[in-house]
Amino acid sequence: MLGYRVYRVDRSGRIQGMPDIIQCEDDEAARIEAQRFVDSCGIELWDGARRVATFAPNKKSDPT
Repeated sequence: MLGYRVYRVDRSGRIQGMPDIIQCEDDEAARIEAQRFVDSCGIELWDGARRVATFAPNKKSDPT
């Protein structure tokens, strides 16, 4: 299994806090697992120095 890093990224593109480490068999499994972290922040998924994927933040519904 490979150790991937999942970073939360704010709307201005800045990393928020320490990464979560996930253990997955391959890039596709890591992408599926990383999507679970998406909320109001975007996500960047990394394997070493290689960015594997990015995920946009969930859009909040407009209360008006």
